[in-house]
Amino acid sequence: MEKIPASDQFNEHIIKYVLIQYNSINSPNWKQWILSEINEKSNLHRKRILQSGAVNFTQNRVITYQDKSIVLNPDELALLHTYYYIEMHYYSLRQCLSEIQQTIMPILDYSPMLIDFGCGASTAGLTVADFYSLHNHSKPLHFIYQGVDLSTSMLELGKCLVNQAPFIDKGSEFHFNTSINDIDVSVHKGAVVLIFSYVMKHIDNIVNELADWIINTLIPHQHQIVIINQNSINHGYNNNWNKLFKRLQEANPNIVNYEKILEYRFNPSPQIPWENGTDEVGFKVKFNYICFN
Repeated sequence: MEKIPASDQFNEHIIKYVLIQYNSINSPNWKQWILSEINEKSNLHRKRILQSGAVNFTQNRVITYQDKSIVLNPDELALLHTYYYIEMHYYSLRQCLSEIQQTIMPILDYSPMLIDFGCGASTAGLTVADFYSLHNHSKPLHFIYQGVDLSTSMLELGKCLVNQAPFIDKGSEFHFNTSINDIDVSVHKGAVVLIFSYVMKHIDNIVNELADWIINTLIPHQHQIVIINQNSINHGYNNNWNKLFKRLQEANPNIVNYEKILEYRFNPSPQIPWENGTDEVGFKVKFNYICFN
């Protein structure tokens, strides 16, 4: 199992920002329950409050635990999710990008459009930019970023995080959308990188709509498209990816679904506790990759 080295620039400018925001919330529920329970109940927060990432980030969440009730608003839920998941998603995508480094780096050299579907706090966009900088002599990435998420709280947090990132070229463009149909791909003539990051399990009702958009809107306007999917290896988590790929293959029988289970480990930031107080964690990720030329 490969160990991924930490990125000082990512930790300094992104993790640090998340920690500052996390510790600065002044609502009573947050101070009395989240912060007081944090060192012992991180697994509870992940699984009970955040539902392993599946919680609705557009409405308040009410939790009762040991006769205590807590109400978290969407902004607080977005920050709690980012606090607990940004590192795992970051290191996971870095491992996926390493798998296709020889293919993806030349594409990133030429200012692609990066569509981050289910972007959360812009984690995939930040990871791609950091990966590019780490492997290109600290050169910042210039790109057009299109974040897509139903949660405006997530989108607002993502805006803040990309503004903190020194590994993103200042001439880059950032757009944040609540629907993929809001993206005008016709104005961009370069390559498009479309990333799905731990979102496939949650899009049952829009798989066909998404496939239609890729086939009828994205493909006709672009000469090169890269689609990356990273997800849990758990049973049932990748059914929607299989449905999406089937639709895309019906439209283009020549495409190939590169698929691999990758293993990786990393040292989490000491300020973000993991279960059992471990200082090293390991995961497996289901990685899929498609390239249209």
